[in-house]
Amino acid sequence: MIISLPNQLPDELFFSRIARYVALSGISTSDLQQQLFNNSRISIHPLIPPLGNNGVNTYSESLDARYQQTLGPLFQAGLPAGNNTIKSIMASNNASMLSRFWKLPNQEGQQKHSLKSCAKCFFEDINEHGIPYWHRSHQIPNVFACHLHGIVLDKQILPNRYHLAVGLPSPSVIIHKAMRNDIEYAQFCANFIRESKFYTKEELISFILKRLNSLGFTTKGNCIKRTLVCNSLFLNATSISYEQDYFVPISKIDFRFIRSLLSPIHFSHPGRFCIFLYWLSQQVRFKEGFVLYYKPSRPLKNDIEEQVISLLNLGNSLNATANLINKSRTYVKSLALKHGFTDRLRPKRIDMNMRQKIIKMAQSGWHRRAIANQFSISNGSVEIIISSSTELVIRRRRCKFESRRRRYRLKIRRFVDKTPNIIRKDVFKNCNAEAHWLLRHDKSWFLENIPMALTPMIRV
Repeated sequence: MIISLPNQLPDELFFSRIARYVALSGISTSDLQQQLFNNSRISIHPLIPPLGNNGVNTYSESLDARYQQTLGPLFQAGLPAGNNTIKSIMASNNASMLSRFWKLPNQEGQQKHSLKSCAKCFFEDINEHGIPYWHRSHQIPNVFACHLHGIVLDKQILPNRYHLAVGLPSPSVIIHKAMRNDIEYAQFCANFIRESKFYTKEELISFILKRLNSLGFTTKGNCIKRTLVCNSLFLNATSISYEQDYFVPISKIDFRFIRSLLSPIHFSHPGRFCIFLYWLSQQVRFKEGFVLYYKPSRPLKNDIEEQVISLLNLGNSLNATANLINKSRTYVKSLALKHGFTDRLRPKRIDMNMRQKIIKMAQSGWHRRAIANQFSISNGSVEIIISSSTELVIRRRRCKFESRRRRYRLKIRRFVDKTPNIIRKDVFKNCNAEAHWLLRHDKSWFLENIPMALTPMIRV
């Protein structure tokens, strides 16, 4: 049976495409694994899964295209020469050989695999593609922040054996701003895996040695100044978040960390050499391809509004949406009115016809209390309807602005007319708030209606 996996979305894991197929087709995890890998009990690792061609039709994609949708290129950079490439091992569906590459020292004796997701990317993916998915750049070891939005990633533990049963990402209720160092490290890793150019560990070591030599971290005999490197690396590595102590030096004199990393016969985990390359890029200020990519985050108010619209489009009720975004039901109701979600609003007596009449009366200048009395509803209901109209909100802000300007102008004029022999300093002293507001918002009128500036006296 030929299975057509969904097309790849931007920065999507190959594992995520299989998970999307399970979610959309309704097929059981064991049946799909039997069809894809000839083994219903195989444990598919999300970062470096098997890529065998057991009848899989991925829209005429080559093995290399599927390989680039995994973290295989990152693991390949730490693989010593003389070994089979990560791509060939993944293509052979040999899960037992792949397992040794992701195993790390663990005091509990068992690895708990997990996937990470960004809350803001979740809603953007729904708006742009109609479905959330797992991003490849979020799964890099030691990455705890989204390189696009600068927030902390949510971690989801995978089931013990059937990892595909984890499904797709779920929305997060709480959003936390990530630390600056974690954001910069995530940006570096996302750029590094996008432009990965090291195919063997020999190439990686050669690049590191040349860069260390150019930065003055080597002696005349091309020996590494271990004390200087370890001291600087320890301070930099411990300033970012990391998953395990294995990934960072344990002290300022941990020479074994450098020795194992630069050994051509030992495998280096990406969690280790990514931190080392990040420290190295800090020394050269991100030159020669290590340029950070950062997308400025939008204001939080716009992000929450997009989340509300996405959740309402998914069929969530007003109460459920309010609980998910940790906002009041009244706030969600006002956004629902603004964007036309009126089919699930209560009370039903305030229908679309009444809303149009209320907006029309507000545009005519009626006070909201008079409108409420006219329709026998509360002032709060009228306020919500008015707030849902962008034109009325802009007009009300303008009216408030004009009212304040007239009030402040009148106070300045009365003060100047009452005390004609004053100077500008007296105006700011007696009408402080009004003077500064007019200077900021109505400067030309303010300077014309206050006393002329005195000519400074020059003492000889």
